[in-house]
Amino acid sequence: MAEEKKEEEKVYVPLYFLNNFLKFDRKIYQVFGLRLERPIPLKGVIYFFLIGGIILAWYLTPFINRLINWMQPAVLIAIPFLLAWLLVDIGTEDRSPISFFKSFLKYYFRKFKNVFYIRGKEVRKPREHRISKFARISRPKELRKKVKQKKVFTTIR
Repeated sequence: MAEEKKEEEKVYVPLYFLNNFLKFDRKIYQVFGLRLERPIPLKGVIYFFLIGGIILAWYLTPFINRLINWMQPAVLIAIPFLLAWLLVDIGTEDRSPISFFKSFLKYYFRKFKNVFYIRGKEVRKPREHRISKFARISRPKELRKKVKQKKVFTTIR
C-alpha cells in the first residue's frame, strides 16, 4: 500500500496553458459590511483616488488653479468618476492606460499631420491617387481616329 502511494505521487501530468488566458480582476463586493449591487473593480477605485488627488492638487495650487476654479464642485467630483470608469471599461489591449493613450494620441497626431510610416520611415500621404499600369479594352487606333463619313447613295439608271 505504501509503495503504491509513492508511485502515484511520482506521476507528473503536464498542464498546458496560454498566457493571459485566465485573468481575474480583483473586485470589491461590499463596503463597510454593506453589499454593493454591482461589484466595483479595484483598479477603478485606485484610478478614482489617483485622478481625484491630481485634481485636488491642481485646485489647491495658487496660480494654475485659475484654470479649473470656475468649474462647479459637482463637475470636479464627477471628472474622477468618469475617467476611472472609462479607464476600467475601455479595452486597452492588455497594456497600461498610459501606453494605450500614448499610442492613441500618436495615431491621431499622424492622421492630422498626413504622414504615415513605412518600415519606420516617415512618408507623406499622396494627395492624388493614380493607377499607372492597367489594362484597357478599346477599338484599334485606326478605327478610333476615323471620322464618320456620310454615306453616299448612288443610283443606277
